[in-house]
Amino acid sequence: MAAHIGSIDLGRDYTIDETCEILGICRNTLRSYTRKHKIAAKVRKADGRQLYNGRDIHHLATTTI
Repeated sequence: MAAHIGSIDLGRDYTIDETCEILGICRNTLRSYTRKHKIAAKVRKADGRQLYNGRDIHHLATTTI
Protein backbone atom coordinates (compact mmCIF):
# COMPACT_ATOMS: atom_id res chain seq x y z
CA MET A 1 0.00 0.00 0.00
CA ALA A 2 1.57 3.29 -1.10
CA ALA A 3 0.14 5.64 1.48
CA HIS A 4 0.75 9.39 1.61
CA ILE A 5 0.51 9.48 5.39
CA GLY A 6 2.30 12.80 5.70
CA SER A 7 -0.66 14.51 4.04
CA ILE A 8 -3.32 13.15 6.42
CA ASP A 9 -5.10 15.66 8.69
CA LEU A 10 -6.06 13.47 11.66
CA GLY A 11 -9.02 15.65 12.61
CA ARG A 12 -10.60 15.78 9.16
CA ASP A 13 -13.08 13.50 7.43
CA TYR A 14 -12.28 12.30 3.91
CA THR A 15 -14.45 11.11 1.03
CA ILE A 16 -14.02 7.67 -0.50
CA ASP A 17 -12.03 9.11 -3.41
CA GLU A 18 -9.75 11.12 -1.13
CA THR A 19 -9.18 8.12 1.13
CA CYS A 20 -8.34 5.89 -1.83
CA GLU A 21 -5.88 8.45 -3.18
CA ILE A 22 -4.13 8.80 0.19
CA LEU A 23 -3.89 5.03 0.67
CA GLY A 24 -3.09 4.24 -2.96
CA ILE A 25 -5.95 1.73 -3.26
CA CYS A 26 -9.06 1.40 -5.42
CA ARG A 27 -12.63 2.00 -4.24
CA ASN A 28 -13.45 -1.73 -4.19
CA THR A 29 -10.49 -2.40 -1.91
CA LEU A 30 -11.59 0.35 0.48
CA ARG A 31 -15.12 -1.05 0.53
CA SER A 32 -13.69 -4.50 1.28
CA TYR A 33 -11.63 -3.11 4.17
CA THR A 34 -14.76 -1.38 5.49
CA ARG A 35 -16.78 -4.61 5.35
CA LYS A 36 -13.95 -6.46 7.13
CA HIS A 37 -13.84 -3.72 9.82
CA LYS A 38 -10.26 -2.76 9.00
CA ILE A 39 -11.45 0.86 8.75
CA ALA A 40 -14.66 2.48 9.96
CA ALA A 41 -16.87 4.63 7.77
CA LYS A 42 -19.45 7.08 8.94
CA VAL A 43 -22.35 8.30 6.85
CA ARG A 44 -22.87 11.98 6.11
CA LYS A 45 -26.54 12.58 6.89
CA ALA A 46 -27.14 15.20 4.19
CA ASP A 47 -26.39 12.96 1.23
CA GLY A 48 -25.75 9.49 2.66
CA ARG A 49 -22.14 9.30 1.46
CA GLN A 50 -19.48 7.53 3.46
CA LEU A 51 -16.68 9.47 5.09
CA TYR A 52 -13.47 8.22 6.66
CA ASN A 53 -11.73 9.89 9.59
CA GLY A 54 -8.11 10.95 9.13
CA ARG A 55 -7.06 9.14 12.31
CA ASP A 56 -8.56 5.88 10.99
CA ILE A 57 -6.87 6.37 7.61
CA HIS A 58 -3.54 6.96 9.33
CA HIS A 59 -4.01 3.84 11.46
CA LEU A 60 -4.80 1.71 8.40
CA ALA A 61 -1.84 3.15 6.50
CA THR A 62 0.59 2.35 9.29
CA THR A 63 -0.57 -1.19 10.05
CA THR A 64 -0.04 -4.34 8.04
CA ILE A 65 -3.10 -5.46 6.13
